[in-house]
Amino acid sequence: MNNYNKKVTNITLDEKQQMYAILSKYFLGTSYDEFNSDLSKKEIAIFIEEEGQILGFSTLVCSEVEIEGKAVPVIFSGDTIVEKEHRNSSGLGIEVANYFDRVRERFKGRTVYYLLTTKGWRTYKVLPFFFNEFYPRAEVQTPLKVKKVMDAFCQKKYKERYDAKSGLVVAVGEPQRLRSENLYDSAYPDRQSDDIDFFFKKNPNYLDGTELVCVASIDEENITKRFKRLSR
Repeated sequence: MNNYNKKVTNITLDEKQQMYAILSKYFLGTSYDEFNSDLSKKEIAIFIEEEGQILGFSTLVCSEVEIEGKAVPVIFSGDTIVEKEHRNSSGLGIEVANYFDRVRERFKGRTVYYLLTTKGWRTYKVLPFFFNEFYPRAEVQTPLKVKKVMDAFCQKKYKERYDAKSGLVVAVGEPQRLRSENLYDSAYPDRQSDDIDFFFKKNPNYLDGTELVCVASIDEENITKRFKRLSR
């Protein structure tokens, strides 16, 4: 199994079609045109593959938002999906770690934030693997500076769909949401944890496509030791 990354402008038609096939396999509310449009707004895609077959991918882009007159760099994580049989692979994590390193070098001396909106507990569970501190999380108040990053980014991107009070991007119409045949696996993890319980509490309508906004800084001291090892 291999992992690699590509600039979005260099992704082949075959790769796009494989990416969309995985996405539509696990989610309803998808269309190839919307997938392709969203992909075009990203900077890179990261992949795990075997013998030319894509087994999982994620998309990433770094932009800046203005907060109190200052430009703040934010890495946004878009569509992410891995075939069920390969979810223990570290390939995507390795590529994410390497991308973080490159962006931190690009914005040396400035705090870079990572923001993702998650429709499921599996994605939320990745955060404590990546970061020592991330928000929102159980029994911790989200710092004001982090809340400002959430609000500035999401109000610009999602407009009226973003509920600043709850920290949710509310599903409307026919949003991306898990297919019914995947609901049991996704709604009832084999092991409960404080993080998973918190996700269910914060985002009770996640199976309808509502997304929880999550943010963490990618400062050296905030990245976990196990995640750092992936980029070495």
